[in-house]
Amino acid sequence: MRSLSRALRSILVSSLASAACAADEGVDTSGLAPIACAPADEPLVGVTSAVPADYVEVRSQGDGSSQVRSSSRGTRCATAVDRATCEADYAAVAIADGDGSLFGQVVQVREREIVIVTDASGLKVLRTKDAVKSWLSPVDTPEDAVVAATLAGYTTRCGDAERGGVGESGEGYRVLATRLTKICAPVETTAYLLAVDRAGDVRVLESSVTSREEGLCIGRRPEGLVRYRSDARSVVGRWLAEVAYLEAASVASFDRVANELDAFGAPARLSERARRARRDEVRHAKAMGRLAELHGASVARLVPTAFDERDLEAFARENAVEGCVFETFGALVGLAQAERAGDPEIRRVLTAIARDEIRHGELAWDIDAWAMSVLDASAVARVRAARSEAARALVEDHVDTLDPVSARRLGVPTGPRRRALAERFVGELEALERAARAA
Repeated sequence: MRSLSRALRSILVSSLASAACAADEGVDTSGLAPIACAPADEPLVGVTSAVPADYVEVRSQGDGSSQVRSSSRGTRCATAVDRATCEADYAAVAIADGDGSLFGQVVQVREREIVIVTDASGLKVLRTKDAVKSWLSPVDTPEDAVVAATLAGYTTRCGDAERGGVGESGEGYRVLATRLTKICAPVETTAYLLAVDRAGDVRVLESSVTSREEGLCIGRRPEGLVRYRSDARSVVGRWLAEVAYLEAASVASFDRVANELDAFGAPARLSERARRARRDEVRHAKAMGRLAELHGASVARLVPTAFDERDLEAFARENAVEGCVFETFGALVGLAQAERAGDPEIRRVLTAIARDEIRHGELAWDIDAWAMSVLDASAVARVRAARSEAARALVEDHVDTLDPVSARRLGVPTGPRRRALAERFVGELEALERAARAA
């Protein structure tokens, strides 16, 4: 795909302004107690169900990984009328390709999870959120309410009153939880005060942004990347240091992409381009690190990440999300910065990086076209759904955290301009896919 540069410049030129977003306020956490921590090997402690369970197991597997993890409580099949059949049914249980994540928020790496329950009637395998919710109902303990919140896609933390709390209310419970609400310029976490009723239905009472990390879009982050927030006094230096850290993280990502392309039997030209992209990211990290130092900031050392093996579908999904969406949109943001940055040296460096990032975006779409030609129809549909979900996240309401002077020096699109870029980009995704497939 060699037309991405023209497409992104067209988006940049044609983007229009839209309404700015309101400022944040805190949420009312009065009356909430910290969520109690349970041993890691005892899931769903305190959770009750209409039919008492003698055994509860959460079994999980990273998408594309061969490693299966499980944790349980109770004695399996202890009260089953036909214990032999219950044990045989348990031995036959396996995580299936169609299983998805059940608990908490999924952003980039999909976890396949199931819940296995045994009671007097035998064995039940709960493979969907609705199935777990039905088993859980009625919600009549704080632990039930916390699980209901995670089934709704929120993340809770135990022992941390700022990120997790629960308290009874007249109609059920109130739960304090969080979600990652922005994955691009900046990375943003929002706290939610939720109402959970006896049926396990969840609605938002209040919300407030609790943290923001400046930098470009989350692009090809390797799994297990430890987030870094610079403590530099200079706003510009802090932004540059955090971006330099993300650029260094991309080196490991392209290493993995190149090796996996070879393993999957992809055309050699794709892995060669991935290795060239890796070399680009090494230069980018050094260049941004030098700029950060010029503005009084140092860059954290990146901790190497170990990766599990994964299948082609998992590889294609990550490429679709992080390459076709986040990295390509990052190239668009980079183009905007290259044109608008008020600091001449920053503009010079960003101009060179933007050219490389466009090539990386082209590579992502070319990998996507190859992978889609190899995967079966159901896998293609799942990859496209993941890409669409990631694209929707780009147009979440945006809250600017850079002061106007720093934003101008860095050329960072803010307010209506940034939102317009995201909306226009998302609107062109299908056209970008068609162009990649035709190339």
